[in-house]
Amino acid sequence: MANPLSADKLTSIYRQYKQDTAYIAGWLSDKSAQCGHQTTAKRENAASAQPRLKGKARKLAKENAKAGGSKGAADASPEYTIRVSDFIPMATSIARFTPSIQVPVGLGKLFSRAITERRRVGDWFNSPHNESPDEDDSSHAHFIDVLQQAHDILRPLIASAPRKHERRTAKASATEQVPLQNAFDGLTVDETPDHEEYPNSGESTIEEVKKLPAVTPVGIVHEEWEIEAEFFFAIQSFLLEIKRIRKTITKVWKRYASTGYDLVVATVSTNTAIELVRQAELELEHLITRPRKYPAGDYPV
Repeated sequence: MANPLSADKLTSIYRQYKQDTAYIAGWLSDKSAQCGHQTTAKRENAASAQPRLKGKARKLAKENAKAGGSKGAADASPEYTIRVSDFIPMATSIARFTPSIQVPVGLGKLFSRAITERRRVGDWFNSPHNESPDEDDSSHAHFIDVLQQAHDILRPLIASAPRKHERRTAKASATEQVPLQNAFDGLTVDETPDHEEYPNSGESTIEEVKKLPAVTPVGIVHEEWEIEAEFFFAIQSFLLEIKRIRKTITKVWKRYASTGYDLVVATVSTNTAIELVRQAELELEHLITRPRKYPAGDYPV
């Protein structure tokens, strides 16, 4: 039996969220500029938007850059920065522009995935079996509201994807040409379903995201209270990932306890889990922007 934990298959919730929101920011910035909209962008801040990395954290960052994700703005150094307050005005300028601009389905999926994941992490953290911190949830919901409003503004312009019967016809033709196929090639793992978001778009897959064009790398500047909200969201995401790893390891050992089989798998999975957590710690320190009152010296990962 294969090891159920694999470093190349474990996707960081917060890393994916950062990639998605970075691409959204880059796309909005590029398209709104084409529409004549001027933002409060600051180029002089871009050089300091990314922290300098050393040792294993630097190596891990390079590996993450090769891992894929949304193209263009995900991992590259930002050329300039914009503020969260720019999102809605940029989306509005795009929606009002004539002739109408076609918004790709993949961008809508990034919006949906980022909003859904942030809400999911928040719901898990605030569930009855977890001890919720005594803090105002409004700061955590602020960026979700911004993303949701921008998404709603652009929704009428989102291009329609091929309908289900068209996809099935194309898939049938491909099957006739290539009779031997891996039955699992078409599966999408851990993708947020968006049929309710785009009822006319057919089956949404990761291919729609891969088709997105490259955009100018843009950094998102947050106010201090927004930085703190992002900081705790990153920590909550990290804790949820740890919970998922623990759940997997528990299942493996319970199977061994009940059957007496797969001791090697249980052992290897446990060792893999330990290494995954160590890598996740290094990655978290690379991804987060720390609030002033939570310096790394006093609050290490």
